[in-house]
Amino acid sequence: MDYETIVVGGGPAGSACATFLAQRGHRVLLLEKEPEMGFKVGESLLPALWEYWNKLGVTEKIEAAGFPIKRGVWFKTAPGADYLLRTDEFPEYFIRPYTFHVDRATYDRLLLENAREKGVEVLMGAAVSEALFDGGRATGVAFETAPGERRTARCKVLVDATGRSTLLSSRLSRRYSHPKLRKAAFYTHFDGAGRRLNEDGSTLTDIHATEGGWLWCIPLRGDLTSIGAVLDGDFVKASGRSPEDLFAAAVQADPEIAAWTAGARQTMQLHRIPSISYLNDDFTGDGFLMIGDASLFIDPIFSAGVTIAMRGAEFAADAISEALRSGDSSAAAFKKYEQKIRVPISKITRMIVNWYEIMKRKDSGNIFEWSRSSPMLRERLIVLLSGGYDKIDLDAISKWS
Repeated sequence: MDYETIVVGGGPAGSACATFLAQRGHRVLLLEKEPEMGFKVGESLLPALWEYWNKLGVTEKIEAAGFPIKRGVWFKTAPGADYLLRTDEFPEYFIRPYTFHVDRATYDRLLLENAREKGVEVLMGAAVSEALFDGGRATGVAFETAPGERRTARCKVLVDATGRSTLLSSRLSRRYSHPKLRKAAFYTHFDGAGRRLNEDGSTLTDIHATEGGWLWCIPLRGDLTSIGAVLDGDFVKASGRSPEDLFAAAVQADPEIAAWTAGARQTMQLHRIPSISYLNDDFTGDGFLMIGDASLFIDPIFSAGVTIAMRGAEFAADAISEALRSGDSSAAAFKKYEQKIRVPISKITRMIVNWYEIMKRKDSGNIFEWSRSSPMLRERLIVLLSGGYDKIDLDAISKWS
């Protein structure tokens, strides 16, 4: 089988990139290892995604899915230091000033089905075992759709959208840990937990500082709630506790979330990611690109992952389409994609590093407090945290460095 592009991975980055390429008239094969889309973390989205849903032609399906509407974030940086940032305070920046909390199995399935409807050839249950190279150039993949049934497919451009599996950067030994963000994540779902609601019934993401890190609380459909703890790696190691004990202690240390979970039923086992942040010096090579979490992952604190993934998918599709037209699919030809996506990545990384500095200081001298008295600062902060990385200059935010 020969294709112009093969995309490995059917998450938001892979589905979006494949769809954008099909819309540009290219022959695309998307390989997803799972027979159907399952649970993933990353359930809190940003308003910037309306732009990409519209471009992909999937907006109506997203709206009809019944996901809870999200209108902002409630930050608790220390006991008594609570800050509500509502995305609809500045509605002029986005197509719609709200977004959704989603169960990723449904959300990812909608994007994948849309890719198929737009002309992408999708193979589910296709586990890629090897990326094929001719010298240093990617030329295709080997995969199995059933145990022992090895198949190969060739392409002009290979897109790694395998998420934390990092197919290509692992093969090329490019992946390494973020030196300033050595964190571990622990998370699960509860049925019947309490939640914070706006006056119209819409939801908020709760982010609370806790000893050694922070907690998230994300209301999902029905009575289901996602609760997670992101803790410093050294704190985890020094504690000597099991993941279950660490998570339970973090929840019980927060009076509000402890009250919300009292009497609630945990509906799945506790998941753990021991080293959540990682980097990659290069996202491209001869005949290949890495997109979404296959390229890097910084931290979940500002829910930027899906937005960055889908933005990068469009940048990658633009670069691939140009390469296919020109016949030049070298690493140099794909650098434009990498340069473009590193701009929002650098902005969100600076914000993340400063978040941990705020928690470490535990004082009132932080950007959330300053935003109470500075309407301009508040506007810029909310737009950035809503995914408007191209709408606000981070350096224009006074005292944020």
